[in-house]
Amino acid sequence: DWSVRRERLGRLLWRLPFYLGVAIATWGVLGVERYYHSLIFQGDHFKQWESIGRMEYLRTQPGVILYYLKICFWTPDLCFDWQGWPLAVVRKDWLPQTIAIGVVLLFSFVGVLLRRWWGFAGAWFFILLSPTSSIVPIADLAFDHRMYLSLASVVLLVVILGYALIRGLGSLCGWSERVRAGIAVVALLLLSGTLTALTVLRNEDYRTAE
Repeated sequence: DWSVRRERLGRLLWRLPFYLGVAIATWGVLGVERYYHSLIFQGDHFKQWESIGRMEYLRTQPGVILYYLKICFWTPDLCFDWQGWPLAVVRKDWLPQTIAIGVVLLFSFVGVLLRRWWGFAGAWFFILLSPTSSIVPIADLAFDHRMYLSLASVVLLVVILGYALIRGLGSLCGWSERVRAGIAVVALLLLSGTLTALTVLRNEDYRTAE
């Protein structure tokens, strides 16, 4: 409401009880679910959590987030067991990745301050990943399903930027609206067809009993 619809802060404060109610209804339910989950899965599972230091986990997550971004566009393999994801210990394993993610995070923060839609999308991406990609150690350092909700922001950025690119090229080349629409449809079919084919190939893993 503040960054996309550009509503005034004073007006939003009047709706603060509504926003808090939504937050409690969603994050509160999640907190209760995680609490009962922790009661069920005790023992060795939690010993593994404790064996990962907070800073080790935090240093590893920028590389994990870059992997998440990669699989938004290219995902040739299907992983069933994420226990083998390596911890980022030496500097070359975490510093370049941290700088890259830091730049994207800073860009998103600036976008939020400027009340731009792309800033909202960037904040959406990082906030939704923050419960699993921050300083709180979790047994699996990475997992594809953690990207399910954050993926929507990536799709939003790709679609809107792709549409803007087609319109920009159309203006330079003097294309009509019908030609622009046709190019957009062809681009969409090519992209979705490629991703569908990759999904079919990846799901070949399910053909074996193992």
